[in-house]
Amino acid sequence: PSIPPPMPALLVTTPTGQIGSRVVDQLLQTGADVRVLVRDAARLRPDVRDRVRVHEGSLDDAGALARAAGGADAAFL
Repeated sequence: PSIPPPMPALLVTTPTGQIGSRVVDQLLQTGADVRVLVRDAARLRPDVRDRVRVHEGSLDDAGALARAAGGADAAFL
């Protein structure tokens, strides 16, 4: 039997917003390796927080963005 390819690592930068939270939900349903960049991790829904890689920071923090994006195959900004 063949081994399925690994799921992509995807970064979502607005995971607590109206659109970003829906993107995260859809990506998790596909089995993707989801990582999020969020200003305050406490604002993530508990059911999401335990299923994603959480990186605290903002888009204007180059270091936080670089850490969150490291190893990601694509990003949803």
